[in-house]
Amino acid sequence: MKQRMALMSLLSMLLAIVPVWAQQGPPPPGPVPLEFVLRAIDLTPAQRAQIEPLMRARHEAAEAAHPSAEAAGRALADQVQAATFDEEAIRAAAADVAAFDADRVVADAALLRDIRALLAPGQREKLDRLLEPPPIPTAKRPRR
Repeated sequence: MKQRMALMSLLSMLLAIVPVWAQQGPPPPGPVPLEFVLRAIDLTPAQRAQIEPLMRARHEAAEAAHPSAEAAGRALADQVQAATFDEEAIRAAAADVAAFDADRVVADAALLRDIRALLAPGQREKLDRLLEPPPIPTAKRPRR
Protein backbone atom coordinates (compact mmCIF):
# COMPACT_ATOMS: atom_id res chain seq x y z
CA MET A 1 0.00 0.00 0.00
CA LYS A 2 2.83 2.39 0.88
CA GLN A 3 4.53 1.65 -2.43
CA ARG A 4 1.34 2.43 -4.30
CA MET A 5 0.95 5.73 -2.45
CA ALA A 6 4.56 6.63 -3.14
CA LEU A 7 4.13 5.79 -6.82
CA MET A 8 0.94 7.86 -7.03
CA SER A 9 2.67 10.78 -5.32
CA LEU A 10 5.59 10.58 -7.72
CA LEU A 11 3.28 10.36 -10.71
CA SER A 12 1.26 13.39 -9.59
CA MET A 13 4.48 15.38 -9.05
CA LEU A 14 5.65 14.50 -12.55
CA LEU A 15 2.30 15.51 -14.01
CA ALA A 16 2.59 18.85 -12.21
CA ILE A 17 6.14 19.47 -13.44
CA VAL A 18 5.62 18.69 -17.14
CA PRO A 19 3.45 21.78 -17.87
CA VAL A 20 6.03 23.96 -16.11
CA TRP A 21 8.82 22.54 -18.30
CA ALA A 22 6.69 23.11 -21.39
CA GLN A 23 6.21 26.77 -20.50
CA GLN A 24 9.91 27.48 -20.12
CA GLY A 25 10.31 28.04 -23.84
CA PRO A 26 13.30 27.30 -26.04
CA PRO A 27 16.74 26.67 -24.60
CA PRO A 28 18.92 29.72 -24.05
CA PRO A 29 20.84 30.95 -27.06
CA GLY A 30 24.32 29.64 -27.45
CA PRO A 31 26.41 27.46 -29.66
CA VAL A 32 24.82 24.25 -30.85
CA PRO A 33 26.97 21.25 -29.94
CA LEU A 34 28.99 20.12 -32.95
CA GLU A 35 27.73 16.54 -32.57
CA PHE A 36 24.15 17.71 -33.25
CA VAL A 37 25.22 19.75 -36.25
CA LEU A 38 27.13 16.83 -37.74
CA ARG A 39 24.05 14.62 -37.43
CA ALA A 40 22.10 17.16 -39.48
CA ILE A 41 24.43 17.27 -42.49
CA ASP A 42 23.97 13.68 -43.66
CA LEU A 43 27.48 12.34 -43.30
CA THR A 44 28.40 9.23 -45.23
CA PRO A 45 29.61 6.22 -43.26
CA ALA A 46 33.14 6.89 -44.54
CA GLN A 47 32.97 10.50 -43.33
CA ARG A 48 31.69 9.39 -39.93
CA ALA A 49 34.59 6.95 -39.67
CA GLN A 50 37.05 9.77 -40.43
CA ILE A 51 35.43 12.37 -38.17
CA GLU A 52 34.90 10.14 -35.13
CA PRO A 53 38.61 9.89 -34.21
CA LEU A 54 38.98 13.67 -34.65
CA MET A 55 36.07 14.29 -32.27
CA ARG A 56 37.38 11.71 -29.79
CA ALA A 57 40.87 13.25 -29.79
CA ARG A 58 39.43 16.73 -29.24
CA HIS A 59 37.26 15.46 -26.39
CA GLU A 60 40.22 13.67 -24.76
CA ALA A 61 42.39 16.78 -25.05
CA ALA A 62 39.66 18.91 -23.47
CA GLU A 63 39.23 16.39 -20.65
CA ALA A 64 42.98 16.36 -20.04
CA ALA A 65 43.13 20.17 -19.86
CA HIS A 66 40.04 20.50 -17.66
CA PRO A 67 41.70 20.02 -14.23
CA SER A 68 44.38 22.61 -14.99
CA ALA A 69 41.85 25.07 -16.41
CA GLU A 70 39.63 24.59 -13.38
CA ALA A 71 42.59 25.17 -11.05
CA ALA A 72 43.45 28.37 -12.94
CA GLY A 73 39.86 29.56 -12.52
CA ARG A 74 39.94 28.82 -8.80
CA ALA A 75 43.26 30.65 -8.47
CA LEU A 76 41.77 33.69 -10.20
CA ALA A 77 38.71 33.62 -7.94
CA ASP A 78 40.99 33.36 -4.91
CA GLN A 79 42.99 36.40 -6.04
CA VAL A 80 39.84 38.42 -6.70
CA GLN A 81 38.43 37.58 -3.27
CA ALA A 82 41.72 37.91 -1.37
CA ALA A 83 41.72 40.15 1.67
CA THR A 84 44.50 42.27 0.16
CA PHE A 85 44.28 43.71 -3.34
CA ASP A 86 47.17 42.62 -5.58
CA GLU A 87 46.58 43.83 -9.12
CA GLU A 88 49.66 42.08 -10.50
CA ALA A 89 48.57 38.72 -9.06
CA ILE A 90 45.02 39.17 -10.37
CA ARG A 91 46.30 40.02 -13.85
CA ALA A 92 48.64 37.01 -13.82
CA ALA A 93 45.83 34.68 -12.75
CA ALA A 94 43.49 36.18 -15.35
CA ALA A 95 46.14 35.68 -18.04
CA ASP A 96 46.39 32.01 -17.06
CA VAL A 97 42.62 31.60 -17.45
CA ALA A 98 42.71 33.47 -20.77
CA ALA A 99 45.47 31.17 -22.05
CA PHE A 100 43.28 28.12 -21.40
CA ASP A 101 40.38 29.81 -23.17
CA ALA A 102 42.58 30.69 -26.15
CA ASP A 103 43.89 27.13 -26.38
CA ARG A 104 40.33 25.78 -26.34
CA VAL A 105 39.15 28.14 -29.07
CA VAL A 106 42.16 27.37 -31.27
CA ALA A 107 41.65 23.61 -30.80
CA ASP A 108 37.95 23.95 -31.68
CA ALA A 109 38.81 25.95 -34.81
CA ALA A 110 41.40 23.36 -35.85
CA LEU A 111 38.82 20.60 -35.41
CA LEU A 112 36.34 22.50 -37.61
CA ARG A 113 39.06 23.00 -40.23
CA ASP A 114 39.79 19.26 -40.25
CA ILE A 115 36.10 18.36 -40.45
CA ARG A 116 35.41 20.84 -43.25
CA ALA A 117 38.23 19.27 -45.27
CA LEU A 118 36.31 15.96 -45.23
CA LEU A 119 32.98 17.41 -46.38
CA ALA A 120 31.46 17.91 -49.80
CA PRO A 121 30.74 21.54 -50.75
CA GLY A 122 27.01 21.24 -49.99
CA GLN A 123 27.74 19.71 -46.61
CA ARG A 124 30.20 22.52 -45.82
CA GLU A 125 27.57 25.13 -46.66
CA LYS A 126 25.03 23.40 -44.41
CA LEU A 127 27.60 23.06 -41.62
CA ASP A 128 28.45 26.75 -41.81
CA ARG A 129 24.78 27.73 -41.88
CA LEU A 130 23.99 25.56 -38.84
CA LEU A 131 26.97 26.90 -36.92
CA GLU A 132 26.04 30.54 -37.50
CA PRO A 133 25.22 32.22 -34.22
CA PRO A 134 21.56 33.22 -33.98
CA PRO A 135 20.83 36.91 -34.37
CA ILE A 136 20.80 38.84 -31.15
CA PRO A 137 17.30 40.16 -30.54
CA THR A 138 17.14 43.90 -30.20
CA ALA A 139 15.13 45.32 -27.37
CA LYS A 140 12.07 47.20 -28.47
CA ARG A 141 11.99 50.72 -27.16
CA PRO A 142 8.68 52.07 -26.01
CA ARG A 143 7.36 54.83 -28.22
CA ARG A 144 6.89 58.22 -26.68
